[in-house]
Amino acid sequence: MKTKVLVSGVLIILLATTHFSCKKDEEKTAPTLPPESTFIMDMSDFSGGEKSTAATHLHYLWAVANVSIWNTILTVNLAVPVASFREAFNHEAVYDPATESWVWSYNVTVGSDVYLAELHGSFITNGVNWEMYVTKNGSFSDFEWYSGQSNLAGTEGSWILKNDPVNNQDFIKITWHKNTDGSADIKYENVLVTSSNKGTYIVYGINNEADFNAFYNIFYTANTNLTEIKWHRTNQNGRVKDPGHYSDSNWHCWDGSHADVVCE
Repeated sequence: MKTKVLVSGVLIILLATTHFSCKKDEEKTAPTLPPESTFIMDMSDFSGGEKSTAATHLHYLWAVANVSIWNTILTVNLAVPVASFREAFNHEAVYDPATESWVWSYNVTVGSDVYLAELHGSFITNGVNWEMYVTKNGSFSDFEWYSGQSNLAGTEGSWILKNDPVNNQDFIKITWHKNTDGSADIKYENVLVTSSNKGTYIVYGINNEADFNAFYNIFYTANTNLTEIKWHRTNQNGRVKDPGHYSDSNWHCWDGSHADVVCE
């Protein structure tokens, strides 16, 4: 009987020690921040459209116009979340035993305003949970501006961004994937329940196709219209399909100088 009790006691100690050891090992290493591309969509190939000549670059300019709508949301409406996430990569995380999370804490300036940003990362089953708290002295404190999850492999995840501290509602949902072959995609979707554009989305992706190795799919709920854009990131030639704008389901193409051409 004593032997059984002794064995049971040893097992309990071993299990407790193992749990404590695993917990300590986990606490030693901060989770890896998801790459910037999992939060901030690349729209650089469709900025500077004003350099094109409208009379001969109509197809490219129509693609620019569609992408610019979302670019405005990113640079204006989500300026603080974007800046706060980018700044995290310039800082080291510190473990906070009170919240059992790793915390990146720093100031970030947007325009003339200074914000205190605290990004929390905590390990969950097969992944990491992320929470960004933002404070602006005299205005708001510890506002959870966005949160999300990513898997441990760093191949997929999601974010939910709030509108702002005044209109504290879910605004944009981001989902992302990164594949071993180098292909990847990121999607922004309007999830604001009070918006007439709820469900509108844009997807950006890159792949290894020879002719067109990048794309946007832009869907508008207001007119249930899907705009498809494909282009080559190096050569800069591309094409756009937009039934609502062109009144057909054909591709409309441009060459490497963004000039309109007949699709091959």
